Amino acid sequence: MLRRAALAVLLASTVATVALAENSKPQPTPVENTIPVAVDKPYPGTLTLDVDATDTARGIYVIKETIPVSGSGEMVLLYPKWVPGGHSPRNEIDKVVDLHITAAGKSVAWKRDPVEVYAFHLDVPKGAKSIEVTFKYVTSTKSDQGRMMVTRNLLSLEPIGTSFYPAGYFVRQIPIRMTVKYPEGWTASSALNAKVTGSTYTYEPTNYEILLDSPILAGRYYKKWPLSERVNLNVYADTQKEVRADQLRDPARQPDPGRALLQEVAAQRTRQSQRLCRHPEGTRFRHPGDDRRAQAPGRTGGEDLRRAALRPLRIPAVDLERARRDRPGASPQFRGRHADGLFQRVGGQCRRAQPAAARIYP
Repeated sequence: MLRRAALAVLLASTVATVALAENSKPQPTPVENTIPVAVDKPYPGTLTLDVDATDTARGIYVIKETIPVSGSGEMVLLYPKWVPGGHSPRNEIDKVVDLHITAAGKSVAWKRDPVEVYAFHLDVPKGAKSIEVTFKYVTSTKSDQGRMMVTRNLLSLEPIGTSFYPAGYFVRQIPIRMTVKYPEGWTASSALNAKVTGSTYTYEPTNYEILLDSPILAGRYYKKWPLSERVNLNVYADTQKEVRADQLRDPARQPDPGRALLQEVAAQRTRQSQRLCRHPEGTRFRHPGDDRRAQAPGRTGGEDLRRAALRPLRIPAVDLERARRDRPGASPQFRGRHADGLFQRVGGQCRRAQPAAARIYP
């Protein structure tokens, strides 16, 4: 009897274990896409983006964004995910804090998508013409927190980090107008044109795609150099000294590198032709140190001069032809081998002639 009871208990436990193992197999849960698919059609309205960038002591941007709506019901806002030039979904959404959404002055509840963390769901109340999104963007204050964007005298403002946009539309079809308030006395530069009133810049209306790829530089100490009628070199620095005209090279006052090179070649030709005129027995121009070596004890000066390893002239071939043509009176050896006419041997002495370089290098 006891054996039968023990066997029955053993069989029951085995069956329960097999059933438990079968039930523990995980099954995939279908993921429901709750974000509207983007379509290529104009968005009904123009977004306005107001950024207060005056808190440089803490490095915080305060943002207020107004998004027109065409009706009530469910709506999804997206925070830009892919960074232009970064080629990856790495926009710093962790820098977004204190997010609030209102409509007609009343708070609107929002919920973050459980799968796509860059998406936020909300219900637009009836009768609302627009919603207002306010939040703060806290920039890094140390290098281990990310890229430093704000100091007491400089800032870099990227609209891709200071705005949201409605889902369901191509970003090139979403019009937007941005206004930024900078600290007093600051200057800002961007690819977008702006109307400046005091320290407030109202940028020209554009579409959201262009805005995302239009970063702004601003600062207390600024210098502009026009490179052409349409292109300027905008320079910002931490101190006034770093942007002073006498501390930076002015492109408009830079010497012509080509003319400087030609002047150096002409001076080299003058020195070497003088040496050749004084020592016609050399087959090439000597290194300046050969004279010292020739006078060393135990050496015969004339023999060393004749056998010295000497440097040739570094003159373009076109100049050689011009020198041969311009100085027909020079000796064949002087004119053909060394192609210079600045010095000539006359009556056993070296005399300076009319420089051919004056014609070759006007």
